[in-house]
Amino acid sequence: SMAQALKGSICVWFDYGYHAKELMHLPHLGDSLRGFYQNTVESNVLNHIGQMDLTADVNFSVLAHQAADEGWQINHYFKQSHWVIDYLMKHPNRVNNTWEVRQLTDPSEMGERVRCLVFSDPSLEIQRLSFDECARL
Repeated sequence: SMAQALKGSICVWFDYGYHAKELMHLPHLGDSLRGFYQNTVESNVLNHIGQMDLTADVNFSVLAHQAADEGWQINHYFKQSHWVIDYLMKHPNRVNNTWEVRQLTDPSEMGERVRCLVFSDPSLEIQRLSFDECARL
């Protein structure tokens, strides 16, 4: 199993997605299959066959439960925006590109849709983050 092969490891997954309760209560999030062609989003994935990057949102609850079933410890689950804001608060003198920060944190951009799930070998002790949302999984 993956847990045996990666003993002592920490796995970090950043991707577009939601947890099960969001998917259940927001039906418009349901089918997220889409393509990217020349920096534009295509809803018809049969356009430009072989020339598009296809993607779909991750159901992070399913991923977390599968990892736990394989013996991994679920450590963290959070929105990218929370991590970026926390980082910026801890590094106030850092020069940042305002447009890039907005794109990474704004709810209408990547801030709400990109999530992170961290799981590890259960023998490791991982400190909890203040913005952790594992309870939602």
